[in-house]
Amino acid sequence: MADEKAPPEFMSALVTEHFVLQSTASSTISESSSRVSIYLSALSSGLVAIGFASATPHALASLAFTVLPTVFIQRGAATRPNSPDRPDIALQRYRSAIGLWR
Repeated sequence: MADEKAPPEFMSALVTEHFVLQSTASSTISESSSRVSIYLSALSSGLVAIGFASATPHALASLAFTVLPTVFIQRGAATRPNSPDRPDIALQRYRSAIGLWR
């Protein structure tokens, strides 16, 4: 039974599933990179603005109370929680199920 070749339809379905999971994992990584890039841009811009506003205490306080909570909230959006339906985890399960990854 180990010497039998899999039918072409099965192999086609297997390759298609693998391609879809790889594409989803790639788009997830790209989205995460974009979120982190936006977060770092907002953080550095906010810190530069706070540095410029540090000359006057009133401007510094109002800017700090505006920028810091915004950056803190955006940090939560930039980091993604680990969930079991993430594509990379699904891809690992798929590979281990078909014997490509041990």
